[in-house]
Amino acid sequence: MSTAYNQLARSLRDNIISGKWPGGRKIETERELCGHYGFSRITVRRALQTLEEENLIVRRQGLGTFVNVRPRRKIPIVRGDFAGSITTHAPDGKRTLLARAQMPAGKEYARQFEIPPGEPVVIARRLDLIDNRPVAMDEVIIPLRYANQLDDADWQSFDFIERWRKKQGLVPDYESQVIEAAPAADDLIKWLKVKRGHPLLVETNLVSLSGGQVAAKFVSYYLHEHYQFNSLDRVISAHARATDKNHASKST
Repeated sequence: MSTAYNQLARSLRDNIISGKWPGGRKIETERELCGHYGFSRITVRRALQTLEEENLIVRRQGLGTFVNVRPRRKIPIVRGDFAGSITTHAPDGKRTLLARAQMPAGKEYARQFEIPPGEPVVIARRLDLIDNRPVAMDEVIIPLRYANQLDDADWQSFDFIERWRKKQGLVPDYESQVIEAAPAADDLIKWLKVKRGHPLLVETNLVSLSGGQVAAKFVSYYLHEHYQFNSLDRVISAHARATDKNHASKST
């Protein structure tokens, strides 16, 4: 559900992206925006913060807030929290499940997940759209033992990890991420609607459980025009934070 600041951010964003507010234009003060749109000061401030995170506006101390001279909207993925970033910056985003199938694990998946070769894994492909335009695509690989309670609605959710954790009764401990640039290959250009060789941001995530078992692999392909990453590692459970704290105590 779209919040008040999401609604205001979208209205202001539309003014910028459409060119109604050109680059360099000074934006009304927070007080003036409150009067103009009928929102509280807190809502206005949060909406402006959202646009600043997307590189659409800049704040200049003592001078005010201005439309970026070359506004190019990019959704910031902060500390690897993709679901949170979409909720804040693109609440109208949609995810489509393109395919989902089971197959026996080959040597590579067996090694990565530490399972016997031939054990079934689930492979799903999903396409993300914002304003009905494709902006990202991913492939998810999970051993069936960790995905046998999931349905299509779960796979299509931006909040997939939380649903997965609850339905499977799992305790994700940490998530390792590797991000690199790569050209769009033949199997991606159709869905992302780009030319062959178009530069993509490719993120590979391995999600491990509290015992160190790798339980899921995500390979995500982002159009670099729409996203930026603000960090590489994210602790995703209280257990991991407690473990880090214990290690720190032992070392002092």
